[in-house]
Amino acid sequence: MLVCSDHTEATRVTCELVKLIPGCRPLDTGALSIATPIEAFAAVLLQLNVRYKTRTAIRMTGIDAGE
Repeated sequence: MLVCSDHTEATRVTCELVKLIPGCRPLDTGALSIATPIEAFAAVLLQLNVRYKTRTAIRMTGIDAGE
């Protein structure tokens, strides 16, 4: 799960909560300003799902489990 925030403590707490969700892993993407393009791409995925009656998703690769 991508986490964007300008507040260090909020990022930490959010990442801890995400770790409690089975199958989810938090990825700190940095400043809150990066949320806009991430949300825009989510809209693209939703449109693809509607148009093709499927469930598209993005997989992040190349990031070690310990990072």
